[in-house]
Amino acid sequence: MAPRTSASAAFDLGEVDLPEGILVILDPGLGRYWRHDEAPTSPRKKDPEQWDLRLVGRDAEAAGKAYDREFDSRFLFDRTDPQDAMTQFAAFAKERGFEAHAEVLKTRVPHTERTRRALEHGGGLGVVKYNGLWAVAVGGLPSDRGLKGCTCRRAVPAGG
Repeated sequence: MAPRTSASAAFDLGEVDLPEGILVILDPGLGRYWRHDEAPTSPRKKDPEQWDLRLVGRDAEAAGKAYDREFDSRFLFDRTDPQDAMTQFAAFAKERGFEAHAEVLKTRVPHTERTRRALEHGGGLGVVKYNGLWAVAVGGLPSDRGLKGCTCRRAVPAGG
């Protein structure tokens, strides 16, 4: 039988400062994979090297949207076999009649830049890929003051 409760206790989760007005939400247990402005490499030595690709050509954005692999349809991030990714995308584009192909970028796109691009692409709300994982980004938040967290309630056992 569950303990009886007679009341609840309220507590605040605090405040967060957002100097750029951007909040990125990711699983705290996967935070070690987030590299901010550094090269977006995995912290695990056994993970394979990854590459980022840009979709180019007259129909690149439309083809990327139809391909539906990334929130920002202009890129393919975190690919372990770039040649295979380029081949698969080229076959898809050809089959669908798109004039587009993928090119390997000379340098990887840092997670913060991916965030900015996702927010731009999504009109202030986006999904950011980081090391094959996903985070949610929200832009346009207050940057001149702290953003107050929610007030939560927790049940208090009867008599306690």
